[in-house]
Amino acid sequence: PFPGWSRFVAIALAATLAMLLAMQGLATAHILLARVPARPIILGIGYAMIVVAEPWMLMGFALLGLVEMALSLRARALASSAKGGLH
Repeated sequence: PFPGWSRFVAIALAATLAMLLAMQGLATAHILLARVPARPIILGIGYAMIVVAEPWMLMGFALLGLVEMALSLRARALASSAKGGLH
């Protein structure tokens, strides 16, 4: 619908925002899995799935990033781990 530079700029901004949200989702996954004994396996499978099914996994992590923005999941997890100890 948008020709020329406006389309290019819109796609670049949307892709940048999606990647930033996916990074935030990955950070949230790391914090939320801090107490889980199988953390390395779960994170390893998550990163492997990014390689195998990149767009779907990145959309999932971007959705987790959006949820984190709305609910402050990382701050809550860090606050609860500070009270009870990390491990």
